[in-house]
Amino acid sequence: VRYLDGGHQSGFNHVVTNPGAEKRLFQVKGKKNIRVRQVDPLISSMNKGDVFILDINNDIFVYVGEKSKNVERLKAISVANQIRDQDHNGRGRVEIIGKRQF
Repeated sequence: VRYLDGGHQSGFNHVVTNPGAEKRLFQVKGKKNIRVRQVDPLISSMNKGDVFILDINNDIFVYVGEKSKNVERLKAISVANQIRDQDHNGRGRVEIIGKRQF
């Protein structure tokens, strides 16, 4: 289940239609219960112990922190592929970056 910002335009809620190139940053964290949550797309939101997914237009980058766990990396690649397939209709590319490679 993913909760996204936005909603339906009303007197209480202002919605921007087609804002253009949206940048989204997701943090993949956990050992047994792996959680994926959307964080602010800022460098201060990142650390070396987790895996992060940056979604810009049709490009999806998976940053693998040097202290991240194997299960976090596997989950991040799965989520990145899911974002590509569902949000971008299978278009785009997933690129893995970071010091720890598979």
